[in-house]
Amino acid sequence: MFSGISKETYSLIPNIIIVFINVKFDINFISLQGNIAIVKDNYKEYRIAFGENLRKLRKARNLDPIDLAALIGGVDPKQIYRIENAENIPSHEMIIAIAVKLGYTPAQLHDFKFPLKLNTEFRKVDHVSSKSNLTYLRRLMDESDFLKDNRTVSEIVSKCSELFKIDLKSTSVSIALKSLVIKNELVRTPSSKRKNRYLYRIKN
Repeated sequence: MFSGISKETYSLIPNIIIVFINVKFDINFISLQGNIAIVKDNYKEYRIAFGENLRKLRKARNLDPIDLAALIGGVDPKQIYRIENAENIPSHEMIIAIAVKLGYTPAQLHDFKFPLKLNTEFRKVDHVSSKSNLTYLRRLMDESDFLKDNRTVSEIVSKCSELFKIDLKSTSVSIALKSLVIKNELVRTPSSKRKNRYLYRIKN
């Protein structure tokens, strides 16, 4: 924890989690388990805008990066330069420390105009038990031509999620697929691209 920041200060932070993804390249935000629709965004551009706003607020206090680093304590001025130039990703604690020492709230550091694309599609995905996997796999076989071609487990899981709005686990689906192979309903062949991976299709 940075010096000069009390627990009371932390408790005043709005209940909003601002996530910075610590990577050096542009990425898309992809929701976990398909519970939220995919929302594409360029996070590097947001970091650039954040850095520019931080620089503006710092200059408004007549401070240079060396001064700000000294106020925070235990921080290399280069860190401030890198954050302002979108070369470094500040931790949540660093954002709080910078805001407090500049006399702003953490929210004010993010108070700038930016065309951030927000998710507008919210759907609940039904979680199913392993016993239900066979039911959905058979529906996939009966209601579509998807399994007429060789498919990986991950492709089958994704297709079931798309068609039936369910959350199937790859491990459980793999077990169910093997049982359908034993029952001669599906054919399993080794993948030519990945070792110890198999492809599944309907038996002709």
